Amino acid sequence: MAVKATSRPKDLFTKMSPRMGLAGTGACYLMNTEGALVFRLAAPSSSAEEAVKCGLLKEGDVLMKIDGEDTQGRSIPELASKLLGAPSTNVQLTFKRGDKSVDLSLQRRLH
Repeated sequence: MAVKATSRPKDLFTKMSPRMGLAGTGACYLMNTEGALVFRLAAPSSSAEEAVKCGLLKEGDVLMKIDGEDTQGRSIPELASKLLGAPSTNVQLTFKRGDKSVDLSLQRRLH
């Protein structure tokens, strides 16, 4: 799967969240050539970093669902609005890793 940085969603999430009182999981993504968000890295002390350390989240995992809703065909601002939320709330994420599906519940935190 080819990954190209068509945009910088990490920057969008970082700029949106503190000003709006919203929190995120600390996961940073790149958009691939098919328009899907691909997990790239996790911010320090984030719930995404904890998932990486436990082996539950890996670089290259493709984000397929946010709280049960498909991500395919959605714009970055739409996806950001679903990933961000009130601090200390959880968001349910489904990733595709190869031919497997990985479901995670990550806590939103202010960073």
